[in-house]
Amino acid sequence: MPIQFHQLKVATVRYETDAAVQIGFNIPETLKEKFHFSPGQYLTINLTIDNKKVRRAYSICSSTHEPIISILIKRVEGGLVSNYLNNEVKIGDTFGVLPPNGHFKLTLDTQEKHQYYFFGAGSGITPLISMIASVLESEPNSHCHLLYSSKDEDNIIYRKKLERLHLVYKDRFDLAFILSRPKEEWVGLVGRINKDRIAGFLAKEKESNHPASGYFICGPGAMIESTYDSLIDLSIDKELIHREYFSAPVADDAIADSSVPDGEKIDAKVKVILEGKEIDLHINNNTNIVQALLNENVEPPYSCLSGTCSTCMAKLEKGEVRMDVSIGLEEDEKENGFILTCQSHPLTEEVTINFDKV
Repeated sequence: MPIQFHQLKVATVRYETDAAVQIGFNIPETLKEKFHFSPGQYLTINLTIDNKKVRRAYSICSSTHEPIISILIKRVEGGLVSNYLNNEVKIGDTFGVLPPNGHFKLTLDTQEKHQYYFFGAGSGITPLISMIASVLESEPNSHCHLLYSSKDEDNIIYRKKLERLHLVYKDRFDLAFILSRPKEEWVGLVGRINKDRIAGFLAKEKESNHPASGYFICGPGAMIESTYDSLIDLSIDKELIHREYFSAPVADDAIADSSVPDGEKIDAKVKVILEGKEIDLHINNNTNIVQALLNENVEPPYSCLSGTCSTCMAKLEKGEVRMDVSIGLEEDEKENGFILTCQSHPLTEEVTINFDKV
């Protein structure tokens, strides 16, 4: 499908902490169907800062019941976009926004009774709070359990909202904060999310007649990997574990052409099928496919450029490629021949990829 950014106006600006701002967009009636989302998905925004065109992907933090669709941006030291949005954004500003995307999502089922377990750290709470609020509002028989790690009290993103949800849905929402560097008066859990903490947190599941329907993890990469490994060690079915990696965005000069050799050079002819058109590329260095297209003034779908989202996914129909990172792909997608084109380098002399097969 054609890549189309829609111009959306900022309707709300709210600072959740000193270093995290929530931005809400009004969705016109004509775009409501396009911007329907499953909790856990993200938006990609496009903007120009200091004459540079940049785009970033941010998880949706609003529930499916809210009329305004919101994202949260945590300030990153030296981050061009995060600092601009935290410092400069105001109500009435207009940004180009792609419709919701992403595989890290929860499918709501109003008739069933589910047990969902969530593990978050830092700004990783963003997609999780969308999931939790949506489940509590839409699935009256389901229960949510959240273990959320932060540095200290001042950095607990959405603390008031989470505590309010816990108060309103106290019989269906278990909430536990854990702080690594709390103040002296803190009376909650101290430390980091580890196997022992997870085992204790999951103990309630054994008392339930309804086994867990899913385990959702979001935060820094090391936290995700350790939590995943702990769940596996605790005999949790890996098919029930879902991960969303939050990584620092690629530097804005990273989409400049890279000609740094990486092993044996391949002189490759790459055929790209995009929006029904065939584009022929010639790649003889370490340039990835997204960058090769941009070099030819062709705009493919892309967002994070770090391999953590799936916006640039395409079907590999011929040849072989090497991916630097493939976090944004599920195992079954890899098995079915899908690749992340922002991370893909040709390994054979002929390669064909098809964006239209996604």
